[in-house]
Amino acid sequence: MNTYQYATGPGGPLLLDEYLPTSSGPFPVAVCIHPGGWVSGSRIEWDTKAAHLASLGFAALAIDYTLDHVAPWPQQLTDLDNLMTWIGTRPELDSNHIVSVGGSSGGHLSQVLATMGSRPLRAAVTSSGPSDLTTIAAQVSAVYAAKVDNLVNAEFPTDALKFTGSPVKKVSSSTCPLAIYNSSAEIIPAAQAQELADACAKQGIEHTLTIVSGTAHAYYGSTIWHEQAAWLKGHV
Repeated sequence: MNTYQYATGPGGPLLLDEYLPTSSGPFPVAVCIHPGGWVSGSRIEWDTKAAHLASLGFAALAIDYTLDHVAPWPQQLTDLDNLMTWIGTRPELDSNHIVSVGGSSGGHLSQVLATMGSRPLRAAVTSSGPSDLTTIAAQVSAVYAAKVDNLVNAEFPTDALKFTGSPVKKVSSSTCPLAIYNSSAEIIPAAQAQELADACAKQGIEHTLTIVSGTAHAYYGSTIWHEQAAWLKGHV
């Protein structure tokens, strides 16, 4: 594993950890995006799963991104755009074969990458990722309402930012295939996953929708993780 600076954000250097296969490149790229409600978390949370992706032949990039106490949306969109530019400069990375995977806020940002028409991916996995910041407040259960409201309003403080930060609004014919996961009774309403699946269906985008029974958030156990990794492998 090697650590690189892929950009400079308003809070300083933005780092990633690169996990490579043992064979020769260039390698297809898996961008791994950590959870944390846009306010916390680290690329280090991806170390085990990134190493697993490398064993499948991916160059796995576990990234940090700007947290919202430093700068809210759309700074994270800028971070992702800078990341894609950095990937294009690296000889060991195949910039024509990129996938993304993330959970919670990382799932949201995986969706953002999937719907950036100017930066096409091959596929993306989102686990418990909010997809529509304009509707989530009306969908979330009462037990989670205050926490979700605080997190969403810190990252997307205006209605306009909630709209532009909603990947479901950006789904188009150029959106890559999506594997969408959510739990049935967790902090992120399953209706968010359904909205994204419906938007993909409307545009004719290949997608899968898996609703896991229970309250697990962002990670649903090793069986589903291996299913997700295999799905990504099948799309490069």
